[in-house]
Amino acid sequence: MSKLVIEGLCKRFGNAIALEEVTLSVRAGEFFCLLGPSGSGKTTFLRIMAGLERADAGVIALDGRVITRGTKHVPPEERQVGLVFQTGAVWPHMTVEENVTLPLELQQTSQGDRKRRAHEALETVELKGLEKRKPSQLSGGQLQRVALARALVTNPAVMLFDEPLSSLDTRLREELRAKLKRWHRDLGLTSIYVTHDQAEAMAMASRVAILSEGRLRQVGSPEEVYLKPADAFVAHFLGQANFVNGIVTSGSRDRAIVKSFFGNLTARCEGRIPCGSSVTVVVRPEDVKFRASDASGGWRIADVEFGGTITRYLLKHEPTGETWCATELGRPTCSSGRTVSIEAKDAWILPPAADEAIEERIWGEGASVG
Repeated sequence: MSKLVIEGLCKRFGNAIALEEVTLSVRAGEFFCLLGPSGSGKTTFLRIMAGLERADAGVIALDGRVITRGTKHVPPEERQVGLVFQTGAVWPHMTVEENVTLPLELQQTSQGDRKRRAHEALETVELKGLEKRKPSQLSGGQLQRVALARALVTNPAVMLFDEPLSSLDTRLREELRAKLKRWHRDLGLTSIYVTHDQAEAMAMASRVAILSEGRLRQVGSPEEVYLKPADAFVAHFLGQANFVNGIVTSGSRDRAIVKSFFGNLTARCEGRIPCGSSVTVVVRPEDVKFRASDASGGWRIADVEFGGTITRYLLKHEPTGETWCATELGRPTCSSGRTVSIEAKDAWILPPAADEAIEERIWGEGASVG
């Protein structure tokens, strides 16, 4: 059952398009991530959901109740949504408890009920005992948990998160990421989480929506959008990707043989593709397998970067100048300058409509191992 339904959402700031015909639904209990680069429209989307910004067009319904349509605009305090900002946005002159009870005061809840619900929310986010502290006495992670407790205290129908972990250091970010997932599950929340961090979205989400220049590019599970990207932007944005153009020589409903400079590639596809079709194939770095070889295949290792858990290799095809990235777990097994033979263990053919948008070798030019 859909908890939140958005249809045809549009927003412009002057001549700049912030959101264009965004349509999606969020299911009850989902941890739904909205992923995109800076300026893609993510925060505008969230502000419209919260009622802090008016849409130019479109419909938003929460639990079957329309909260945005045309001139209809339910104010933020009546939308039953909780919002956690990037910086926490707690009041510095108030104690932790006063910050958390503030929304309940605005709702004119009794003092006893405010205190009880605030203590429950603070216990949930593991801040019990810090009720009387001021924000200046808290760490960055604790401040974000105060903001979360304040959002939870009103029992919202949907939780909205605007990059709440982006200002934290790596260790704390990973720790809070795990806790957010647990709290979401234990409390039975429905959450929309905005981020530009691909790894964060892939690790946390039950489904991911990729947004670019105000347009929705793809919606699906983390596995689906990574392994079956809808277009070149999605493939590239969700991690490093190698692209190769070629011609389909044979195939079936879900597989095709593609002839390219690389040789013949067997690639997954969505539906049968006619022989002779020009296509673009995506190969992820972890699916590029290579070994040292004296054979004249034209490939050599141009650079090696050891990253601790993985090693990245930049491979160059000397006859064409194409560069590919490959990764291996653990320490380097080949050194820079070594000639190698390579093969693709897995590959995906971009849907034909998406294939038209990618220029030949657009991702190969100036590629780097980082």
